[in-house]
Amino acid sequence: MIRSAPPIPSVAAVNRNNKNFGSSARSHGEARGGEARGGEARGGETTPHVLVTLDRAQSQIDHELTYGVPAEMRPLLQTGFSVLVPVGRNYLTGYVTGFTEVLDFDPKNLRSVVRLLSARPIFDDKALHLARWMSAYYHCSLGECLSCIVPQGSQRESEKRYTFAAEDWEAALRPLSRSPRQLQIAQLLLRSERALSQKEIEKSAGGANVGELLKKLVADGVLAAEDELLDPSVKPRRVQAVRLTPEALLMDAPWQTMEKTAPKQAAALHRLFEIHAEPQSATGATSDANSQPPIPNPQAPIATLQLAREWNIELSALRALETKGFVEFTRLEQVRAPIPHLPPRDTRHVRLTVEQQNAVGIITGALRHRVSGSGSRVPAGGERGDADNRGADDNRGERSGRPTVADSKPPPKGHPPKGHPPNPKPEVVLLHGVTASGKTEVYLHAIERCLEMGRRALVLVPEIALTAQTVEIFQRRFQERVAILHSALGVGERFDEWRRARAGRADIVVGARSAVFAPCRDVGLIIIDEEHDHSYKQDASPRYHARDVALKRAQIEGAVVVLGTATPSLESYHRATRGDFAHVHMTRRVGARTLPQVEIVDMTSEAKMGALPVLSRRLKDALCETTARGEQTILFLNRRGFAVYVQCLGCGHVERCPNCDVALTFHRGEKSLRCHHCDHAAPVIETCPKCDGWMIGFSGTGTEKVESEVAALLSQRGLRDVSILRLDRDTTTRKGAHGKILGEFRQGRAQILIGTQMVTKGLDFPNVTLVGVIAADSALNMPDFRAAERTFQLLAQVSGRAGRGDRPGLVLVQTLARDHYAIEAARAQDYESFVRQELEGRASPSYPPFSHVVNIISQDEDEQTAKARLDELAVAFLEAIARERGGRDEDDPRSMTELLGPVDCPLARVKNKFRFHLMLRDRNRPRLHRVLEVYDCLPRESRSGLIVDVDAMTLL
Repeated sequence: MIRSAPPIPSVAAVNRNNKNFGSSARSHGEARGGEARGGEARGGETTPHVLVTLDRAQSQIDHELTYGVPAEMRPLLQTGFSVLVPVGRNYLTGYVTGFTEVLDFDPKNLRSVVRLLSARPIFDDKALHLARWMSAYYHCSLGECLSCIVPQGSQRESEKRYTFAAEDWEAALRPLSRSPRQLQIAQLLLRSERALSQKEIEKSAGGANVGELLKKLVADGVLAAEDELLDPSVKPRRVQAVRLTPEALLMDAPWQTMEKTAPKQAAALHRLFEIHAEPQSATGATSDANSQPPIPNPQAPIATLQLAREWNIELSALRALETKGFVEFTRLEQVRAPIPHLPPRDTRHVRLTVEQQNAVGIITGALRHRVSGSGSRVPAGGERGDADNRGADDNRGERSGRPTVADSKPPPKGHPPKGHPPNPKPEVVLLHGVTASGKTEVYLHAIERCLEMGRRALVLVPEIALTAQTVEIFQRRFQERVAILHSALGVGERFDEWRRARAGRADIVVGARSAVFAPCRDVGLIIIDEEHDHSYKQDASPRYHARDVALKRAQIEGAVVVLGTATPSLESYHRATRGDFAHVHMTRRVGARTLPQVEIVDMTSEAKMGALPVLSRRLKDALCETTARGEQTILFLNRRGFAVYVQCLGCGHVERCPNCDVALTFHRGEKSLRCHHCDHAAPVIETCPKCDGWMIGFSGTGTEKVESEVAALLSQRGLRDVSILRLDRDTTTRKGAHGKILGEFRQGRAQILIGTQMVTKGLDFPNVTLVGVIAADSALNMPDFRAAERTFQLLAQVSGRAGRGDRPGLVLVQTLARDHYAIEAARAQDYESFVRQELEGRASPSYPPFSHVVNIISQDEDEQTAKARLDELAVAFLEAIARERGGRDEDDPRSMTELLGPVDCPLARVKNKFRFHLMLRDRNRPRLHRVLEVYDCLPRESRSGLIVDVDAMTLL
């Protein structure tokens, strides 16, 4: 049986008792459909039907469902509310995404919303608009996009609990003697003093599945089933606290009367009065421990744990004072702060360079235009950019290829929504500054101007490793006004920071790519540092790029976007030179610092002398000289582990992953062979499994081997006391490991830092005078059209880590391809030269930024299934392309979408699944999206196993 829910007069009343619930009256069946009346708030209106998108973690249903709204809920319900709705036999969390007054199915099948699960909307109309745009542009479900916006762990679901229901228990148990397992379950519940869940029953029954047996016992009337609403996995943390009673506050020195009879109680009471008399006393457990200074309040509660820790006030003394009426106990919210203590406030007055002043002025001008709502474009060096989120195509008509937000109703399936956001042309400033040119100081000054205008700011960094450094810089300037959002936080920490941002207690949010969805209102400035970085692209659905989502959010909210980098992505640079973005170029480092000297070390000459060494003679000598001077060195190699593969020197056999089409990497520290794709681990072989030979070779180099080679070198040169740190995925598995390693290096506890691409960007260590790049050409051989761009960016970025202090820097680049234009341009630190040559190569055949690409992957444990699925899709795409061509010249690629493939993926098998892919390429983005509607129209089961990656950053 399911209990009926009581009437719901208010949200507060609804949430007082969440334990048991039931269906509303006239709730039969479920259906989808109906025409939404936009996403606008509907509180106070009489709206009979609501559109609900189910939480992605609880259901794979990918379309909006229509539900009835009980009359008592109609004045309350708005877009963004979390609601509990019936789906089949279960009750799941959903989110209100629209309203409708029309049904396209039998009203008898309409079911109703059961109750509200949130006291206020979790997201607003603007966030819903952004989610709808993402759903249309990235060709994924709305639920997947909302999962980026809704805080993790806040969802709620139901669980059935069973009790013994038969009035005559002897008569009920007698027929069950023929079914020992049913009898066991019935007897268990007969003895139990509380209702039990299926999991609890299965645990007592030895782990066997009892779902069908429970259904039969309920049908026979032996048991009763109730649905219980489970608490969310994360909620505000509340701790025990104590405060003075009003009566005690009216007394004059009440502790004096008990100093002789109860000295501990007297001392505790005296101390409580002293604490409450201090206006700035730190309670440590206020509802906003990291935001505003506490307001003097004689009845402000204080955590009992803090009283015990800081003032040695025992709980027993407080309980005795409670009995005497001096204090009362309560509960107090305690914020889970990612950084327990704020750094000292930075009171320095930084004098900006001329280039920095120019950059701040341009950004400030853009902010003024957006705040005033004029939407004017920003001049920068004679250029004017409107940043309307266009692609490279020239089609700028109604269907511009950039899906916009629907103002009136959700878009039909497969069609990008149309509409007119309040500011259709967001201002975008490409801040193109060489390394150490002071871009961070420009960010800080721009944010100050933004806050002065009453707007908020988002700051995105590409790596979680950079977050701690960036957060410290911003907290020194803005103190408690900074919130942190990234996936490495604990669920509780992330939830509390999300709430601080939503409540406006923090008006600056710093984080990785997911921070672009921070629940801040009145966003005026979005800064994307190292905008070129590929980690801004999500590798799971929805496969969004944070830069493009930021552009769209700025369009919706009337904000300014600043793209900061020393090596702009070709897409951003092309749009800046075309006038779509304002382009601010900072060519000089701050102060008298000069760019480092870059030398190419030709490893072919080293290889002629025998085996290719890990460290060249030039790098060895420079490393030891730098270390002996007390200066620091960064060594970069974009491979982790000790050896790239293990091979039998007798028969040539290579140990490979059983689940993926790759060789296993040797990790000496953990004494294992590991796959870097599925994390399969195997013991290190001592004899060849193929020929039983004993000559096992360890080939290739990873960061672990570099660390070993450097340690041996320093020992040989008499530098045994030098500390070495390694920063890669193997050394940063524990929470806070990134910040700890970088903190030790910054404080000079180690002189050498070895790492993967984590060490290439954003790090500022004034004592680093040498950077060594090992195997600089390793990425050039990847089967990807972005290989040269990625190589240039990595080399240019890691080179920028040297010479950021008073002493000049030296960069040594080891390579076997010294004549490649990407490496030569990185040596000369000539971005324009690289771009010129790279764009020539991408013009024909057309690749971004001249065209748009979509990579579609089919994967399945059965090879033929994966291939056949993609072959069928390719045929459907070809038919759509033919319809789009409409008789135009077939030989002109500008008049058609190109389909390349299907073929095997470069990584043909990953995680025991065979992989095939095809690529769609087009200069005209609207046409490309229309062709992709073929995928959108597939039934859900046919889309299973397919991955659609719009604006793919890699084709592997």
